[in-house]
Amino acid sequence: MKKIALTVLFLILNLICFSQETSKDLIYTNVVKVDSLTKASQLFINAKSWFAENYKNSQNVIQFEDKEEGKIIGKGSFKYNSNVFVYSNGTKGNISYTITIYVKDGRYKYEISNFIHEGNLLNAGGQASFGLITTDEECPRDISTKGWRNKVWRDLKQQIDDYVNPLILSLNNYMLKSITKKEEKW
Repeated sequence: MKKIALTVLFLILNLICFSQETSKDLIYTNVVKVDSLTKASQLFINAKSWFAENYKNSQNVIQFEDKEEGKIIGKGSFKYNSNVFVYSNGTKGNISYTITIYVKDGRYKYEISNFIHEGNLLNAGGQASFGLITTDEECPRDISTKGWRNKVWRDLKQQIDDYVNPLILSLNNYMLKSITKKEEKW
């Protein structure tokens, strides 16, 4: 009888544990193949040059770099101004993110992730931070009313998309342009 009760309890606990939905972080990632003769060392230099040209202070953005491993990690941010007008002053602030570039011979990989929204403390309406942005359709945070919260959540994800897609295009164009560009002889 104890074995049956323990088995039933075990099955119920498993059902509860596995039925919980888990949030997934919002991530933009892709592996880009380039000319197979392009060395990882050249791609690494290209990636560092891209950081220098695309960020005001790339030395503050780049948090880690390892040429041997072929990895550069940067932390960036951009301003968020809500397009949801009612009670959205507190959401105005910044969205920070992590950008990682991996290089190998003939290819590179980018990963843009860890989008974190932080409202500005100085806003007249008070601070409303949404924290880590996930792929959830509805905002998992318990901030104010559900309808308003979900509108801001969708707006956050749209503005992230509007910011990241040109960033990716810039990276891809830069990496390919610098590979195909013939060196000028002095």
